[in-house]
Amino acid sequence: MYGMKIDIMKKKKEELKDVPLDTETEGMIKEVENEEDALKQDLLPGRFTAPAINTVLKPLQAFFTSLGIEDFDTLAPVTEDAVSADIASAIMAAVEMINSAIEADVLDEEMMMDATEITDDRSLAMLGARLQKLAKNKKLIKEMKSFLEQPEEETEVEVEMTEEKPVDSDKLFAERM
Repeated sequence: MYGMKIDIMKKKKEELKDVPLDTETEGMIKEVENEEDALKQDLLPGRFTAPAINTVLKPLQAFFTSLGIEDFDTLAPVTEDAVSADIASAIMAAVEMINSAIEADVLDEEMMMDATEITDDRSLAMLGARLQKLAKNKKLIKEMKSFLEQPEEETEVEVEMTEEKPVDSDKLFAERM
């Protein structure tokens, strides 16, 4: 959900990039940047250092590459002590994929990750270690690929229709009086 909002913010930012800057436009750009920053904080609230963030990039990219997912190949190292929206959404996608695989009994529960627990450099390093372990395990990757390629099952709900007797509205009004 947040990833989609961040994508919308990026599109707004791109649209505003080519507009001649005046006071109103600068204000709009600042507003978009502030909303993007707020969404980043919602995705991964916590304090992270740039070296710790950059350390998780290689395992994150290795994990996605091993699954054949190229959406996150261009994650750039950071220089500030803040998680970029791209990195945050990549982390959230990885955690969600792993947890879905666990729920489907593809992975062991020991691999379970809670995104809300990623709040500091240590937890970020633990995430990187798990991602690296997964990326190197060919058997698990093969199982995850087959799991991810399966179409989601649609559940059909059968609703029985019952015929209702016609209601005499004059009789109902008479009863109320």
